[in-house]
Amino acid sequence: RLRGHGVGQRIARREARRRVISLDPNLRAMVTPDIAAWRARFADFLAVADIVKASGEDIEDGFGVDPQDDAALAALAESWLSAGARLVVVTLGADGARAWLRRGDGVARLSAPGRAVAVADTVGAGDTVHAGLLARLDEAGLLTRTGLDTLTPESVADALAIAIAAASITCERPGADPPRKAEVESRLVS
Repeated sequence: RLRGHGVGQRIARREARRRVISLDPNLRAMVTPDIAAWRARFADFLAVADIVKASGEDIEDGFGVDPQDDAALAALAESWLSAGARLVVVTLGADGARAWLRRGDGVARLSAPGRAVAVADTVGAGDTVHAGLLARLDEAGLLTRTGLDTLTPESVADALAIAIAAASITCERPGADPPRKAEVESRLVS
């Protein structure tokens, strides 16, 4: 997250050569007084980020891009890949998620559908997607500097399926209450 910019930025820069850096801007426009300053901090973190997970709300409030405009969304995501990110994931609530994976000289684009659930609360859904994505990549041995080099559209699609299943469970519960691994695995077979 972009809070604590000074210390967080120093740590991210120091660790970027050794560890995977994942960024979730988690913008709350109603409490962010200076969007231009926020964008500058985002750019600082983007310079060292390997993975960026943003919500449609982050995209719209922070960059003025309609997340339903596929061309504009892709252009923004691909600009983040050009800035150094290897994987960009944008969550779109009930519409699932879109992902862009930098591979050699090209970009693989993926789309993962949402899951129909009885929503009790969406608090924590985006964080659950991010956690599920990272957990699955780690479980597959891909959440390392060298592991990222071997990401494929299939491995990203697998991680997105886990992440979306986890978030669907979170949305069925009041409060930010992410599921356990067994709950997610059960959801995937149902």
